[in-house]
Amino acid sequence: MLLNLHTHHTTNDLSFAIVNMLKDFDVIPETGFYSAGLHPWFLESGYRANLSSLEKAIQNPRVLAVGECGLDTLCRTDYPLQQQCFRLQVQLANHYGKPLILHCVKAFDDVQRILQEEKAMVPVIFHGYHKSGILALQLIKSGYYLSFGKSLWQLATAAVFKTIALNRVFLETDAADLEISAVYEQASYIKQISITQLQSEIACNAKQVFGLNLPAYE
Repeated sequence: MLLNLHTHHTTNDLSFAIVNMLKDFDVIPETGFYSAGLHPWFLESGYRANLSSLEKAIQNPRVLAVGECGLDTLCRTDYPLQQQCFRLQVQLANHYGKPLILHCVKAFDDVQRILQEEKAMVPVIFHGYHKSGILALQLIKSGYYLSFGKSLWQLATAAVFKTIALNRVFLETDAADLEISAVYEQASYIKQISITQLQSEIACNAKQVFGLNLPAYE
């Protein structure tokens, strides 16, 4: 079974998808698995009410991770507000023992600083990674994971992905109109390994991060 680490779409294929919830935290569906977080794009000054409902959602066993949350210096949301809300979500993740799925745009130094200041004790995954190999190695050295999606079709990202050890990698579709099987095919092509081997490696990561036991890919 192919793990889709992060998607905004429900799916009827045979993948194991973690669907991201950005709102309506009071209504967790009775089927499927989810991540839930306050995205920096959609924060408002009254976000604490949503934070309260988010905390309740995090306690649901179908919510596997906190996120996507993080920092984005290019969006219009007040940056100090972003930092405050991100810090609180790191605290929630620590308290409930749920991994973090992070959105980060031109704010990697601040994100890492807050993770260190809050002593993040849970696995941390930077989703939609498409930055440099130097930064990738820095993040991995810090113990973080990287999730790749549609950017694998870009030569620069493909070159970075080729050099990264698979024990720190996830794959995703995010909001793209793309099947997760296509992402696995592209990733296996870049790594020059079989999809079965790739799936096995990512399944080990899923076990390590989420405690998931995924069936073998066939």
